[in-house]
Amino acid sequence: MSLHYKVLLVGDADVGKTTFLTRFKTGEFRSHYVPTHSMERHTMNFDTSKGKVTIDFWDCAGDDRFRGMEDAYYCGADASILFFDLSNEKSYSHVYAWCKKLILATKKAPIVVCGTKTDLTRKVLHDYYEDHLGGRPYCEISSKTGRFLSRPVLHVLQLLLKDNTLQIV
Repeated sequence: MSLHYKVLLVGDADVGKTTFLTRFKTGEFRSHYVPTHSMERHTMNFDTSKGKVTIDFWDCAGDDRFRGMEDAYYCGADASILFFDLSNEKSYSHVYAWCKKLILATKKAPIVVCGTKTDLTRKVLHDYYEDHLGGRPYCEISSKTGRFLSRPVLHVLQLLLKDNTLQIV
């Protein structure tokens, strides 16, 4: 039996959503920024300790020009990964607004918050964000180095399958 989920990738423009997905899916790191226009969908299959799982990742543009289209994309989402850039305080300051929008649009589907670009100089302090995430699962990654790249997806799978011991195999 294979399970199928829709997972949104959201956050401000240039926080690394597409770079994360490309590196996670292909192993390739793209250092140049190419903004996502509207939305791009990517399907990946996972073997887990609970069986096969398919995820449709909906990589949603973070640019303000594409605001207003979210409701159509967010409809039916099973979970979200909300990205912010650890080297950019402004992107973190928008996390609460993104969470609020996701909660309203996805009927309280699980949200995993992910700090990106751990390979750059950190401008968002650990104590600060830990106090402001409302108990949501949190992880940090570097798409450049590949450090902890599977963690946001692992957190999502554990939440969706309601099993904190679940592993990607």
